[in-house]
Formats: sequence, structure tokens, C-alpha cells
Amino acid sequence: MGKAEFTFQIDEDLKEVFSAVAEAEGRSVADVLSDVMRDYVELKSDSSDYDAWFRQQVQDALDDPRPGIPHDEVMAMMDTEIARHAAGVKCGA
Repeated sequence: MGKAEFTFQIDEDLKEVFSAVAEAEGRSVADVLSDVMRDYVELKSDSSDYDAWFRQQVQDALDDPRPGIPHDEVMAMMDTEIARHAAGVKCGA
């Protein structure tokens, strides 16, 4: 993979402290910034993947042709499961 130059301005004090911390770890500023940028991209990619998955799950549920269960029935089932759990009985048993 080729190398590219990245030029930007930051506060001079931050630059000095950042450079000193990187140097104290025996690393170059470029290496630390590359790691930070890579981590940021990975984090955003993971978030985007999850967001896309979640949105698809919601859309699949909205598109489901099966009839829905009325809210009162769902709440009654949940109350039963909560009571069973509180009594030490496994859910669905």
C-alpha cells in the first residue's frame, strides 16, 4: 500500500504534548495517527454494519405478513415469563 501525505493544523501545545507522548512510547507521530485513523474507520464501519443490520431487521418485521399479536397478549405473556423467572423457572419451560 502506498503512502500519502496528510497536512492539517492543530493547536501547537497539543502537537508538542502529543509528539512527546508518542516519542516516550518509542513511536512516531505518523504511526500513532495512522493507528488512530485506522481505529476510527473500523469503529465507523462496525457501527454502519450494525446500523444496516438493525434497519433490515426492523424492515423485515414491518414487512412480515403474519398477523401481529395484540399488545395486551404480549404483555400478559411477558408478565407470566417474568413471574416464572422470579420463581426460578426457566423461561419457556
